Amino acid sequence: MEKHILHNFSWGVETPYVAENEIFFRCPKDVVIQDGNIYIDAFSHVSFNTYYNIFPSKQYVKYTNIKDLNVGVVVKGKAKIEVYGIKQELAHSYEVNLLSHYFTNEVNLTIENWSKYDAVYCRLASCEDVVVLKKIFFYTKDEPTQDVKLGCCFCTYNRENYITKNVKKIHEGIVNSQINSLIFISNNGKKINIKNNDIIHLENSDNYGGAGGFTRAALMASEMGCTHIIFMDDDIELNFESVFRTYAFYSFIASKYKNIFLSGSMFSLDEKWLQYERNTIIDNYGMHHQGHCQDLRLYGEILQNATCGLVNGVAGWWFCAFSTQHLKDYGMPLPIFIRGDDIEFSRRCNAKILSLPGICVWHEPFYKKYSEIMEDYYLLRNVLIFSFSTPQNLIEFGMRFFRNKFIRNITTWNYVALKMNMMAVEDFISGRYEANPYENHQRIVNVYNSVKKKSSVEGFVYYENQYTHIRLRKKILLFLLNFILSPSEQGVSQKGFNRRPSDFIRKREVIVYDFHKQCGEKHFFERKHLIFYIMFFIKNYLYIFLQQSKFREQMLQFRKKTTTKEYWNTLLKRKVKI
Repeated sequence: MEKHILHNFSWGVETPYVAENEIFFRCPKDVVIQDGNIYIDAFSHVSFNTYYNIFPSKQYVKYTNIKDLNVGVVVKGKAKIEVYGIKQELAHSYEVNLLSHYFTNEVNLTIENWSKYDAVYCRLASCEDVVVLKKIFFYTKDEPTQDVKLGCCFCTYNRENYITKNVKKIHEGIVNSQINSLIFISNNGKKINIKNNDIIHLENSDNYGGAGGFTRAALMASEMGCTHIIFMDDDIELNFESVFRTYAFYSFIASKYKNIFLSGSMFSLDEKWLQYERNTIIDNYGMHHQGHCQDLRLYGEILQNATCGLVNGVAGWWFCAFSTQHLKDYGMPLPIFIRGDDIEFSRRCNAKILSLPGICVWHEPFYKKYSEIMEDYYLLRNVLIFSFSTPQNLIEFGMRFFRNKFIRNITTWNYVALKMNMMAVEDFISGRYEANPYENHQRIVNVYNSVKKKSSVEGFVYYENQYTHIRLRKKILLFLLNFILSPSEQGVSQKGFNRRPSDFIRKREVIVYDFHKQCGEKHFFERKHLIFYIMFFIKNYLYIFLQQSKFREQMLQFRKKTTTKEYWNTLLKRKVKI
């Protein structure tokens, strides 16, 4: 019977920036990795009860048709392979040895009773001499139940170093593994040195944002007959194994679950063991990031990620896989340029989302990419569009987000962000979100450049202030005193997500420091300016709140008109092959 590999073990050799070995393997002392092999000292061992190499048997039993599980190992020397099953109880977990076998050079073994356990992992030990571990993998002799053709979709904008590296890696992986997969690229920026061939398909485009770029790639994939697609950011590090496991999982998925989304976890490029999130749940109280800020070197966190089930939520487009049937049933993404496009699409599809250990990417920390255009124009405008158009009743979420954005920016004197907020709200009310996304983005950039501060201050030390840890109620009262009493102190704050209201209490001048660029900008308390934005916020918040039915109807009409293939092919100026 033919072997169908489900899960190749990896030890990070494909991602040279990943130095934290404990998300790949554990060992009692340092090992040597050379030419893609692990050299294990005599009488030592390597365990794979790690995030990247643990096998999520509970998820495979529930969501696939796999009944048979085997392990294959290729080494040089004499070794001992052990397989353990992990069972999770209410307050603890325990392990049971399922298999133990001595062998030389190569072995293939059936794992009995694997389906009774929540997760399975391997441990390889050397005997008298050094053992060279060349390959280890889980496979099945069952036949695939789905005929999968996978499209790997990228949208890129002036990130040639990242995109060329990722495309090369995935191209080589497809050729070597011989999976039925193609690569589709929408290049929204300058020309890049990537050539079209039988696997790689690239189209150049004006900058229609992530929404436009991913839609172009999805249209290309649909025209080439792909049954499933993956949306992937261009500025990521990944192992091809994430793509391979996605392909394998969908090949064996049970019919009742064939439309689920696979959401790859997002890790930090700076701290490779730190998971930002695996997926997100949204309700009227906000966004709840699953697996947020978990250290996946820790056994308990690994087990949680290996046993988590489906959620009704959001799969981020840093790595999001789904069936192209969703595009037929629910339409294409909305033309909202960037930020919130993945939220809207996931919830419109009422996505059931699963995350599997080892399907992940490494992403730049968000503080390095902070921009008022993204955070305060696009995100606010698109959350309002999403919350008024989604099939779920999430209008309260949108209004809460609107309220919190304005209050935070007012209390931190962020005049640039407030200008972006004001434009977002005005465009939402006036319907300007229907304008050409490329032209609208140019307008937003021009306004942003005209209001952004140009001056900078260098050579001072950021320090904590006395109001950082006081209660929110007192912070609000102290802020209100700024309008009654004349502020008299000078202070400092941080740029971006760490710009805290407490840094601005009873201040007349605050230097906002950018740790990334090592410089700061002076901001002043401007009473008239802040009062103007407060009045704008109150007036328009009440207007949107009282006209909810009107905006709901407008958003539904906008969604109906702009999510067809015909609309997108016209907008993107594509010549459709007949």
